[in-house]
Amino acid sequence: MVHLFPGHRQERRRSKAGRPVLGPREKVTIRLDQGNCAHNASEEKIDKRSRIIRCSSAGFEEKDARGRQIFTEVVKIQRPDYFGS
Repeated sequence: MVHLFPGHRQERRRSKAGRPVLGPREKVTIRLDQGNCAHNASEEKIDKRSRIIRCSSAGFEEKDARGRQIFTEVVKIQRPDYFGS
């Protein structure tokens, strides 16, 4: 599962209006999560100008609300040049 974290809550309204969630030069956090702590996002960011997520693949552990260890992986992905319909 991939979670996107907009930098500002109002950006979510764009998807309801049929526009992309990301605007020009906006950054979000993306990660693959094997637990239920999506709100604990890492600091790895997507930079839309570079078309690449500015991070390397890295695995790390964190604890969920019940104190269980979960494994999270941050991945590097090529950003598409445009948002297709």
